[in-house]
Amino acid sequence: MEDQNIQIVKECIEQITNAKQLGRIYEYYSPQCVFHTPPYVGMGIFPDATSGEKVVIKQVAKNSPAAGVLQIGDELLSASDATSSWQGYKQLRSGLWGQGQIGTPVKVTLLRNGQKTEVTVTRGRVEGFDSILQDDIDNWKHFLLEEIPDFKTEIQKILASGDLVAYFAINSGTSSIYHQSAVWSECNILRLENGKIVEWWGVEDTISQWRQFGFQINEPG
Repeated sequence: MEDQNIQIVKECIEQITNAKQLGRIYEYYSPQCVFHTPPYVGMGIFPDATSGEKVVIKQVAKNSPAAGVLQIGDELLSASDATSSWQGYKQLRSGLWGQGQIGTPVKVTLLRNGQKTEVTVTRGRVEGFDSILQDDIDNWKHFLLEEIPDFKTEIQKILASGDLVAYFAINSGTSSIYHQSAVWSECNILRLENGKIVEWWGVEDTISQWRQFGFQINEPG
């Protein structure tokens, strides 16, 4: 079973991620596959910027700083904290304005039910929240086909134990937004059931990816 699971994961990466055979996703994944996000300091929202025109809140983590303040469907217009401000789609699309030091407030201007509203959210520890493949598949397709259309994953090391498969990989690709190329690493643990991926835990070196795309990380003043 372990060798079979390793082969399924390898084929999945090659066919879905690298060859972009997205019509075959459910050959390798359960529609209810759960993606577990790691904890971080931020607001606890998942914004959707795939329209290319506006940033809309798609998901709010329970018990996060944004819970009860921001709502699914809110269109974000601007955000600001003590040191920076972000205006409009181009600056808000990355979602990075939501992250920062614990206890720092973020003022958010949004459009809710046609009404312009301003709210304040204080950044805090977000334990992460689960997302379901069939709910996020459009965002995933947008990433692979439009944001980084030459995205490629090369598995460097893979091993299995029971129904779990873990692998370390090197990712590469060119951002269609920032017009820069990057190479960065990731490590994932997958659980398979009846030949399909049903759970996913992973971490990515996104800081390295962002820096290569041109983001600046400055020493605190």
